[in-house]
Amino acid sequence: MTLGVWHKVPMFSICRVQCLSDHLTLRHHPGNRNVEYTHECFRGFFFLLLDYADKRPDEEIFFWLDVFCLNQHMHEIHTSEWLQMAFKKRIQDIGRVLLVMAPWDDPVSLTRAWCLWEIHCAIEGNIPLTIGLPPNQRASLLQGVTYDFGAISNILMRIDAAKSEASDERDKKAIHAAIEATEGGFHGFNVRVKSQVQQCYFVVVLELAEQLQDDAESLENLALAVAKSGYPGGALRFYERALNIRLGTRGERHPDIAGVYNSLADTECYTGNFPQALELYDKALQIYLATVGEQHQCTAWVYNSIANTYHYMGSHAKALELYNKALQIRQATAGEQHPDTVGTLSNVANTHNCTGNYAKALELFGKLLQVRLATLGEQHSDTAITCYNMASAHFGLSSYDKALELYERARHIYRATLGEQHPSTA
Repeated sequence: MTLGVWHKVPMFSICRVQCLSDHLTLRHHPGNRNVEYTHECFRGFFFLLLDYADKRPDEEIFFWLDVFCLNQHMHEIHTSEWLQMAFKKRIQDIGRVLLVMAPWDDPVSLTRAWCLWEIHCAIEGNIPLTIGLPPNQRASLLQGVTYDFGAISNILMRIDAAKSEASDERDKKAIHAAIEATEGGFHGFNVRVKSQVQQCYFVVVLELAEQLQDDAESLENLALAVAKSGYPGGALRFYERALNIRLGTRGERHPDIAGVYNSLADTECYTGNFPQALELYDKALQIYLATVGEQHQCTAWVYNSIANTYHYMGSHAKALELYNKALQIRQATAGEQHPDTVGTLSNVANTHNCTGNYAKALELFGKLLQVRLATLGEQHSDTAITCYNMASAHFGLSSYDKALELYERARHIYRATLGEQHPSTA
């Protein structure tokens, strides 16, 4: 369900929510006519409205409920022209949209054509769109996102306007026709709606996360979820809170502290703040060296991360030095075929390749290919990537026939594993 929300006293149609002792009543006053609607299943929904208004005590707020404000018996609403013009203007005139999401992990709203179209109208009109959750859903959302950073991505993946429904088949056809007429058709529409819904979810998550006062582990998990979803600013805030808690309980010289420094550095690196990232990585490295020693996977991880940062900065010689340190530790502690070892070997080979040391790159790519074949087999996208990189090195050495052979081998694997239409295959 979606609602229009006014933050000023309107000149027409007023909706008023009253909370009674054992049921909830909605009264709608258009002119002199009163219509009362009462239903126990709306209890959580009405508490949501009351909560929204309570958070804005200095404003008079009025709600328009789409389910009550649209007369589906009017002939003109069943046309895409009316949806694109008159309906869109009504949403813009109201000025805000509150999207009710229940249950939070499988919201009915995102399967309904009318709701998706109202989200689109809010996007098009640059109208504030807010997610509303009934009280019993808020804690569930926070817990779900904290322990599964893919939870919201799973919701977004299910948004498909072409499969959206409406109670009236005429409405469905009109809305689908209007969606097809938007930029990019159904695909472009889905992309825009998913992006907006994702932003709205994380605004709610950031608000709810203030409840996590002393739980460093949950804050770190939530920070990772937020970072993975493209909100590094929120992630940094949560990591910093987790760090303060860890420092208070563990002290400065503890591997857990190093882990938080490393996560902070990863996030700064993601935002392109490389100097700050290097400073934080160095703090993590010094703690790991003092607590677990040089020959440890955590130490290797930080060396590899610092090397990545230098690589992004274009300091390939420094990157290569640190990649080799990480590789030696991983070979000694995890073995030649461990995924972390293989990943670092790939980094070393690619660094030689991008600096023009093609002969050394080919030698390492050859070793890498043998490991890929032994652990993943021929028909795997990682094997294809290695073949492609080897082809690039041969091309650098002017071995064009061998390069072409490996490019074709990579393309054949991509076609078999990713499909003909995948960008890597093209």
